[in-house]
Amino acid sequence: MRKLAVFGEVLSIKLLWLPLIFALPIASLCPSNGKSFLLFGAGIPISIALHEFLHVLLLPSGSFSLRKGAFIAVEITGNVPAFPLFVSALLPGLVLGSVGVLLLPHDALVAFPFVMHLLSVPLDIAGIGGIRLG
Repeated sequence: MRKLAVFGEVLSIKLLWLPLIFALPIASLCPSNGKSFLLFGAGIPISIALHEFLHVLLLPSGSFSLRKGAFIAVEITGNVPAFPLFVSALLPGLVLGSVGVLLLPHDALVAFPFVMHLLSVPLDIAGIGGIRLG
């Protein structure tokens, strides 16, 4: 599987777009906060797709596959050294969490989809949910 294909595969999951569908009527009812609601709804699927893409960014091209189930999991199918595997587990949570922390003073609703990735750091390192060793 190619690295950029992970981004499209994750965005093709229809369930991830539900927050945006629910944000549309709320945005029309509250025009003052409408843009924040729309960015929040779109931020969830986009941040999850970026999260999985950042997992595979440092991995060799043929060494992983994407598994959809209760979690979207990147399974390691090839031989990957320990350090790139550890960094690929850390990278998404730290990068997206940092983006969320930077957005927090401006708009907490827009920052939430990114800040929630800080919670994934221990789960990704333990191999629960995100990267799963095959």
